[in-house]
Amino acid sequence: RFRPDDVRPHANFALYQLGERLVTVLSSRVDQIIVGLVLGVNALGYYNVATNVTLAPLVKLTTVITRVMFPLLAKLQNDHQKQRQ
Repeated sequence: RFRPDDVRPHANFALYQLGERLVTVLSSRVDQIIVGLVLGVNALGYYNVATNVTLAPLVKLTTVITRVMFPLLAKLQNDHQKQRQ
């Protein structure tokens, strides 16, 4: 049987998560919102292209470093001396 009282704790958690992620997305995109409102759609397009060109090398480098370092650090997780080296 469906009882709303059983769902309420899960719904509260889901609403909290939704709110947190909404705030995160808005805060990470506030620059784009301002550029779009103040300077217009064309300027926003240029701004997004410049942002993507700037971040592309960093994203690619981070992906490679993560693929290499994650297994290495997993092997060394209990050896603090080797981690420091």
